[in-house]
Amino acid sequence: MAYEPMLTLLGAAELAGAYRARTLSPREVAQACLAVIEARNPALNAFLVVDGERAMEAAAASEQRWMSGMPRGCLDGVPVTVKDLCPTVGMPARSGSRTTSAAPGTDNA
Repeated sequence: MAYEPMLTLLGAAELAGAYRARTLSPREVAQACLAVIEARNPALNAFLVVDGERAMEAAAASEQRWMSGMPRGCLDGVPVTVKDLCPTVGMPARSGSRTTSAAPGTDNA
């Protein structure tokens, strides 16, 4: 199944409204974002690490919360990226350099 890259151009308010109306799901949007990253990152080199599995797990959990009417907040399920300057559990914080440690972080900033 192909995922619509135009989903990645929607703003947070548009996404939250679509989740609330059940016309889009966080999983659909996460899949679209990952597809665009996969297609464009080789040329752009914008992402050093992409944890698609964890992104999809988080999107599925968000989708369940929206479906039950209990989102964590209005931005639940809106995709974000975390720059590698910020320590994040399980991800290296390499500050944009391959000369720094690739050891996974143990806490979040």
